[in-house]
Amino acid sequence: MVIETERLFLREMCMEDFEALYAVLADPDIMKHYPYSFDEERVREWIERNVKRYKENGFGLWAVCLSGTGEMIGDCGLTLQNIEGEMLPEIGYHIRRDCQKKGYAKEAAAAVRDWAFEHTGYPALYSYCKYTNVPSYRTAEAIGMHFEKEYPDEANGKTHVSVIRREEWTGKPAKRTEETELTVLCLIHDGHRYLLQDRVSEDWKGYTLPGGHVEIGESIVDAVIREMKEETGLVIENPRLCGIKQFPLRDGEYRKGRYLVFLFEATQFSGKLESSDEGKMSWIATEDLDTVPLVDDFHELIEVMTDDRYSEFQYVVEKGDWKILKK
Repeated sequence: MVIETERLFLREMCMEDFEALYAVLADPDIMKHYPYSFDEERVREWIERNVKRYKENGFGLWAVCLSGTGEMIGDCGLTLQNIEGEMLPEIGYHIRRDCQKKGYAKEAAAAVRDWAFEHTGYPALYSYCKYTNVPSYRTAEAIGMHFEKEYPDEANGKTHVSVIRREEWTGKPAKRTEETELTVLCLIHDGHRYLLQDRVSEDWKGYTLPGGHVEIGESIVDAVIREMKEETGLVIENPRLCGIKQFPLRDGEYRKGRYLVFLFEATQFSGKLESSDEGKMSWIATEDLDTVPLVDDFHELIEVMTDDRYSEFQYVVEKGDWKILKK
């Protein structure tokens, strides 16, 4: 991946860039606002961390190189950073001392800004630094960012945050629509037994609640009634919405779409129990739940549906690991 500007090009860094990057990150004048100094080990870890980011996120800090010679003079790119407890897309930049005050940081950061808005769905981009690092936030302002906030933190004492929102970059209102796949699940029970489906599909194998997709133009309630008839043979009445489950549609990134599951409970039902191609249906006593192979997130799912403290079950992906948030 290469981003080209009038005087520069940005490419993925590699371990062969160690010497060039060490000249930047190990310079105490350049990094005087950073919470720690860089030795050889930390510079190598810096490169390794960005190589990992390229694979996991599709972006990271890239090598900034002069177009005429190919010489690496610093780094600039997009990373996900913890900004006051929230993981946000942040544009960072470091330019070698003898190449500063020539507009290279602004040129590289503007190119990253454009790339990020064109290739990701992020509604806003950020830049953050120690509040005393005036050159850094002046560069952010030079590419259209503006002051967002300052907050106290242990590393910087106080952190200065700049932001540019997509509508500010495009001059158009932000996009409020996204690709979404709508589905339903239903907890059918009689007070001491759950009706579970032993799913045969490998993507979510084990005992879980029956469910399926919402058809185009179909109401959510009608969808859960129809799906329960198709999956269990039962006709449910007065299904109660008791929560929402969601996870990224593709590649662990919500910007690429959202899979939304409406969670229902039904205690009124009639008809003859049947199974479908999705899996065999069985009544399981609540005290016997752990005697059958449940899907991995079953207990968290039931907790959200039955505990009044919760209404949402969300998967988020942090550093490649899928984590469950209950809200």
